[in-house]
Amino acid sequence: MYCYIIFFVFKVFFGTAHARVYLMADLVGAICHTGMSTLLRKQAMDECGGLQAFASYLAEDYFMAKYVVARGWRTTISSRPALQNNGGSELSKFQDRLRRWVKLRIAMVPHTIVLEPLSECLILGACAAWAANTLSGGSIDPYAFYMIHVLVWFLLDWILLNIMQNGPLPFTKFEYLVAWLYREFMGPYLFLTALLWRPSVVTWTTRQYRLRWGGLSEIYNQQSTSSSSDSITATVPIATTTSVTYDTTVPNNYCSTHQQQPPNGNGFTSKIKV
Repeated sequence: MYCYIIFFVFKVFFGTAHARVYLMADLVGAICHTGMSTLLRKQAMDECGGLQAFASYLAEDYFMAKYVVARGWRTTISSRPALQNNGGSELSKFQDRLRRWVKLRIAMVPHTIVLEPLSECLILGACAAWAANTLSGGSIDPYAFYMIHVLVWFLLDWILLNIMQNGPLPFTKFEYLVAWLYREFMGPYLFLTALLWRPSVVTWTTRQYRLRWGGLSEIYNQQSTSSSSDSITATVPIATTTSVTYDTTVPNNYCSTHQQQPPNGNGFTSKIKV
């Protein structure tokens, strides 16, 4: 039963909150690249120095897209969903993963400290309810406004999740409600704890790394290393161009960092979301 609950939370997070941010980024032309499932043109990567050029970043996917876009390419989200295993079955590990992402985003784009909380349903709803009550001279009930806001957000997330699933959902509406509420209350809490508890230190596999402004990383905890001067390039395996088998033909000039479905054929970087 516990594993099923975790599955629901994963599914709801990646199909609502996570998907919403990336879809909007793609809509406005912002960088929406993620290393979980991505295809890159090898030519574009070679122009940026190859994968080795990004070895000093834990969030190398963001910087790969940043440099690729700066050279005239563009990124886009594929309409074909990618199927992935979550790689874990513990909520604590999932929470640690989200905290790590928060710290990386703050190190790379510091203004997310202000903007990211405002993308949360509960926080944005509270701000909007206060604003509506104040601007209306008290004629709008802030509590009623807040409840309507949460209900509308909940329904829109349900619609988005169905679109992302591209088929029937593997859980009931009640299970969705429980997982959605957990995610919405968990989001602000994880952001706050990531910001207040060692915001410049992240744990990746068995090691800890200190983040620098701009996204650069260096080893912080040397328990499993022989030298304190080792750089991240000595500990993070760097992928090379691999031979990947797809269900359709893939051009030879693609560099794959994750075995997924083929690119969407538009000649641009293809990024596939769950």
